[in-house]
Amino acid sequence: ENWDFDTIVILGANHSGLGSNFSMYITDDWLTPFGIVKTDKEFGKYLIKNSEAVEDPLPHLYEHSIEVQLPFLQYISDNFRLVPILVKDISIHKAEEFAKVILEASKELNRKVFVLISSDFTHHGKAYGYILFREDPIRNVRRLDMQYIKAILSKDSRSFLDLIKNYNGTVCGKYPIIVFIEYIKQYNARVKLLKYYNSGEVMGDEDVIVGYASIVSFS
Repeated sequence: ENWDFDTIVILGANHSGLGSNFSMYITDDWLTPFGIVKTDKEFGKYLIKNSEAVEDPLPHLYEHSIEVQLPFLQYISDNFRLVPILVKDISIHKAEEFAKVILEASKELNRKVFVLISSDFTHHGKAYGYILFREDPIRNVRRLDMQYIKAILSKDSRSFLDLIKNYNGTVCGKYPIIVFIEYIKQYNARVKLLKYYNSGEVMGDEDVIVGYASIVSFS
């Protein structure tokens, strides 16, 4: 309802570690079972010209974090263009610089832009090589993720990354998340947690737990 965005910039986790810190793939349009999603080539080229982003299809061949969002977006609207970017290994300063270029591009190209971050939260269990909690892991994963979420809601990239470091955290999209934080700080957006749950709460499995959250910003 009232969906009128021209361009959707999706910043996804780079699980493979391949490519540059900002790897984009706009040369071709994207295809899902719901049809073709056209890329915003002009917007993407602006980012390439004015930031560290590069056109590199290789990491996208081994990545799912962006494509899993597309069917949901296509359900809402078929009238948008996509700028898909995988993000890894950046500082807060680099996140801030890139966020500024996204905002600059939206103004220069007269686009109404929706920035979407694709990330899970904590991955806990032997399968992930991460066992922080021996007792009551489902509840404790929630508590840990709520610390991360509190930092996001406070728009505090430093606290967020410090928590990741202190807990050796397994939030796969931590770098896209700090770009999001720096982006929303530019227009003094409000931030709200819509929903959190982890897979243990849903499935009852304590051995493999992954956290999920829906967070939205608005002015």
